[in-house]
Amino acid sequence: MGETWFLVLLGAAAVYWIFRDSSGGSGGNDVSLVNTATSPPSSYQPVASSSESRLVGVDFHPNEIKRTGFIVLDTETTGLVNRSPRHRAFNICLVNVRFDADAKKWFYNPFDYFTYPDTSGMKGLKMSDQWTQYLARRDHAKEWRLESLLPKIQDNIRDRPIVAHNVNFDRAVLSNEFEKCGIAFPFANHDWHCTLKIARANQFGRYTGSANPYRGPYSYRLSDVAEHFELEFDDNQWHTAQYDALVTMRIFLKILSLAGTR
Repeated sequence: MGETWFLVLLGAAAVYWIFRDSSGGSGGNDVSLVNTATSPPSSYQPVASSSESRLVGVDFHPNEIKRTGFIVLDTETTGLVNRSPRHRAFNICLVNVRFDADAKKWFYNPFDYFTYPDTSGMKGLKMSDQWTQYLARRDHAKEWRLESLLPKIQDNIRDRPIVAHNVNFDRAVLSNEFEKCGIAFPFANHDWHCTLKIARANQFGRYTGSANPYRGPYSYRLSDVAEHFELEFDDNQWHTAQYDALVTMRIFLKILSLAGTR
């Protein structure tokens, strides 16, 4: 009798793991991700279309995202560019994310770029803590000249949709960098998807009870949205472009997994 129950439980566990792999991941941090920076990518195949998204504030078809893949963007700056265009980006991360229909896994590859902007015109501006911390650990060997970096950014993004946590900020930062080099912003007409906007529309945040009429009773900081989805979050790595971009990627994949079921 004991042996029979053991075999039943073993079979149930096998079914669970097969279903888990075929559904493209489950809770926690595992969304069937493979980092192609350390693992060779498979050929990427399109997947069949599915039902329209039922999430509030979502303006994309989930399976279209699977077909095209997407780019996650995060930037770190000397200060708030939306308050003063004299502020500049010093860390730009792009994560190239693709879905392999055969492997039923998402493959990703981060590209983390550093540059040293001219700060001579920033006198009197409030500089960000991130910039101050970067100066303390600055590695000249890893820095790009902006004129050389922008073509690489264009080549990485191409025509893929762009995802960010607060698109209005990161789009303004990237646009400002192209403008500084006298180049028309090539992504003005791209599809941009904002995890912050989607989180707000669906209350994917942390309840704070705040009476602030602008912020409301929920917080939608990157760490709070990650907490909502039960994703690990390291406060010591927060506000580094690559770490924030990878967390944003995992949040967006969670949103994609909910898009046809909510």
